[in-house]
Amino acid sequence: MTEVELTVTLLALLPVIKLEERPPPDKCKVMIGTLSGILMIRTNQIMIRVGGGFTTLEEHIRQVGPFECIKIFKKMRGNEELYEQPNSFKNAVLFFMRKLRPPETIIKQYESTDDDNQMGLFEESIVYLKQKQDDAAKNFTVAQADRRMSRIGSSGPLSP
Repeated sequence: MTEVELTVTLLALLPVIKLEERPPPDKCKVMIGTLSGILMIRTNQIMIRVGGGFTTLEEHIRQVGPFECIKIFKKMRGNEELYEQPNSFKNAVLFFMRKLRPPETIIKQYESTDDDNQMGLFEESIVYLKQKQDDAAKNFTVAQADRRMSRIGSSGPLSP
C-alpha cells in the first residue's frame, strides 16, 4: 500500500456523520472522526467552522483525519490498565458519537449499518501508518546521529 493509497483509504473510512435530523438548508452539524463541526456552503465550497473562521472540508480532513483515525483505533484496541475491552469499529464510533449527544434516531440509524469490511481495512491501514511512522522516526534518529558524527569529524582530532 503506497502512502497515497493509505491516505485515501483512511479518509474514506473516517466517519462523517450528520448529527441533526432536520438541519437548516444553509448549515449542518456533523461528526468528523471523533469531533463535531458545522458544515456550510460558502463560495461554492463546503466549509467547516474551525476556531474563529472557516476552512474547506477537504483541508480540515487532511489535517485532522490521521489523528482522528488514531483516536478511533485506540478505542478499538481498548486499554487493559483502565479495564476497557477491545471494541469493533462501529462500537468505537458509537462511543464518540454518544459523547456528542445526537438524537437517538441518528444513533439507531448508524447502529443498523454493516461495518465488517470497514473494520479490517481500518485496522490494516492504521498498522501500516504506525509502521511508516516508526520507520520515519528511525530514519530521523540515524540522520541525527550522522550529523553529530560529521560535526565531530569536521573539527578533527587534536594533533600532538
